[in-house]
Amino acid sequence: MGDLKMQRVLNLLFLQSARPDHDFIMSRLKARLPKFQDQVKVYSIPELKEEHLLALGPQVLSEINAGVINHQKDAVRLAIKHLPNLRWLNCIFTGLDSLLSPDICDLIEKSNVTLTNARRASSIPLAEFSITSCLYFAKKIPQFDEWKRRKEWTYTTVDDITKKTILIVGVGEIGLETARMAKQGFRMRVLGIRRRFLDQTLPNVDLVGGYAELEKWLPEADYVVNCLPLTAETRNLFKWEHFTLMKRSAVFVNVGRGTTVDEEALIRALRDCLLYTSPSPRDRQKSRMPSSA
Repeated sequence: MGDLKMQRVLNLLFLQSARPDHDFIMSRLKARLPKFQDQVKVYSIPELKEEHLLALGPQVLSEINAGVINHQKDAVRLAIKHLPNLRWLNCIFTGLDSLLSPDICDLIEKSNVTLTNARRASSIPLAEFSITSCLYFAKKIPQFDEWKRRKEWTYTTVDDITKKTILIVGVGEIGLETARMAKQGFRMRVLGIRRRFLDQTLPNVDLVGGYAELEKWLPEADYVVNCLPLTAETRNLFKWEHFTLMKRSAVFVNVGRGTTVDEEALIRALRDCLLYTSPSPRDRQKSRMPSSA
């Protein structure tokens, strides 16, 4: 990063399959980096293929000092191989576990490239998704969708999430933003679980505890939001016994890494109607469950 500051020129290449909106990207960059003024250049390639990268020409390739990637490992390999003055790669996602295989880690370590993630970039979108998922079931949206499909209109009552209890597991950037929306928007009682618990207080969180409090607080929660990153400690952290502790009416929302949840246990909990859940729509098996969305 020091080299970039000294050059005061950012030549940025998007190593992604989808072509970015250059005007939007450049406007955001200039807003964040006003001192660069017109010294920001953005390049892209139509597909993540070596021939497309080489088509930029040796002059451009030698000028590029920063790149934007997703989870494609080939993007890292191609960037380090063909961009001699590359100093910075930024992944557009927060979690890097699927990207950082041993060979990629070794490649980055041997290069002069700094790899960063998009910490905070997903905080608001995923917090909004978490609150939306709570409202989705409280307001019986699946039922209304089914009635609409059948052209049936039946009287029913809906629930409120205001003043209900939400348990946020993994109170990092996403968890804190979820807590803010839950507390300030809906006056919810917010319980927070985090690994590094040092008898601390957190904004918009009523009680903060470590993993030891998880089983104690699960029965109290109307909504459980998993925001955990994937580490050796968090892999399959949510197990069958955790789902059995939740209220039958509890909503489980996972905006953390998928493998922090024992998938077989989650499917079994859904099959046995232990809870409502808002899983990834890509998981067809879970999405067919009647208590899922």
